[in-house]
Amino acid sequence: MAVYTRKLRKRERMILKQWLSSSDLQHFKRAQIILMSAAGKKTSEIAQWVNLHSDTVCRLIQVFNRYGIGGLEPRSRPGSPSKSNAQAQKKLLQLLKHSPEEFSVMKACWTLQDIADVFSSQNTLQVSYEWVRQQLDQVRYSFKCSKLRTFSQDPEYYEKKGL
Repeated sequence: MAVYTRKLRKRERMILKQWLSSSDLQHFKRAQIILMSAAGKKTSEIAQWVNLHSDTVCRLIQVFNRYGIGGLEPRSRPGSPSKSNAQAQKKLLQLLKHSPEEFSVMKACWTLQDIADVFSSQNTLQVSYEWVRQQLDQVRYSFKCSKLRTFSQDPEYYEKKGL
């Protein structure tokens, strides 16, 4: 599908040329796309040049044609609302003060997945192990499972093990 930009106004051309010298990569690439399209380049050529998919290039050209320079401005994309709050974090830290065995988790120490499963079953908030990791990282909490060390009274133990 051949999509080209409409005729550029002087002010738009001036702004796009300023964007070409910008350190902001989004502005730079978008300016390249519009100026190359205005020069008659095909979307497939432009896409290859700016290392973007041709659908993305087409979409940006269409947005420019419809909304002008304002449509090319990067928008914030906040994503889904954060599940984190102080109360949930406090409950999480309280949970870690207990042994996993108290919650019918038959392990000697916690894993992130076990913490997420128990936390989700105890609260209305469904969380993933990644959420748990982020919360623990945020409060700089770290835990490590102790290593099981075996010792032998046999005087030849180390010789037998090759140590």
